[in-house]
Amino acid sequence: MSATPHLTAGLPDGTEPIGAIQSLARDYTDTAGRLVESDRYFSLAGVTYATTKFPGTAGTNYDATVYGYDDRGRLDRVLNPVGTITDVIYDSLGRRVSALRRHRRQHHQRRGIRPRQRRPDIEHGPRRSGPVRRQRRG
Repeated sequence: MSATPHLTAGLPDGTEPIGAIQSLARDYTDTAGRLVESDRYFSLAGVTYATTKFPGTAGTNYDATVYGYDDRGRLDRVLNPVGTITDVIYDSLGRRVSALRRHRRQHHQRRGIRPRQRRPDIEHGPRRSGPVRRQRRG
């Protein structure tokens, strides 16, 4: 976007018209100032700029990453645009001990994406956060 600033008493006042937007990213915070959603636009076709929340459509105009917090205010969940949910686990002293990743099937089915198939050369354990390659001995 390119616009000549509207001036009041020699200072920009933000009332100039907005148009011809080339890129857009928005971050939303809660009342505690924590990031709760981050939207990155990849297509502005048909989107009219507005100061209202969420101009356009998620998945069509922008990708949203959503963040969740526990009752102590610590980050405990992230949902990324491709449907991967990351749960952050803390110990009793409040230290981060692990992050578990899983895929939200409904998201894959809605967008027409098939989840990755398990490969036979990779060992998938029930308590692992990801695949572990088998190593040959000898």
